[in-house]
Amino acid sequence: MNPAFQEIPFDPLSASDDLWRRYHVFRRARWLEREDPDLPHAPDDRFADSVRVMHRNEDEAHYHFVVAHGDQIIASFGGMACRPGTPNHETNGHILRSGGAVLQPWRRRGIGRSWLEHAMAWMPLTGATTLTVRADDPDGHRFMRAICGEPRQLDR
Repeated sequence: MNPAFQEIPFDPLSASDDLWRRYHVFRRARWLEREDPDLPHAPDDRFADSVRVMHRNEDEAHYHFVVAHGDQIIASFGGMACRPGTPNHETNGHILRSGGAVLQPWRRRGIGRSWLEHAMAWMPLTGATTLTVRADDPDGHRFMRAICGEPRQLDR
């Protein structure tokens, strides 16, 4: 990745107030890029609380990092898989669910490809062998086709 970009681990349970503030600025900017930005948007405190609850689930392993350019967060990526030995691991332990987003002005600079390297490194940590990815917008669909080919399953 370009040295002008900095990858920062993002643990919602221990992130500083400043990192959360910058993350919320990114999150709101990303929301405005969506096809329908008028849909309801969770307030910062409610969003942070819901993410913290998810990360406290001891049956799941969560991985998350952000990419910054200076003080601005320009991308966010994460993944989740069932931890070995948990009730869901036998049936779903082979899956790492992952996704992310890059703000539009920063796309096509190799930032998204850095996520794929991380996702591939996260998989053996839980025994996952299948990567599932959520792509919500046309740019995300094009990106996934460029690196992976045609999707095996589309949800509507």
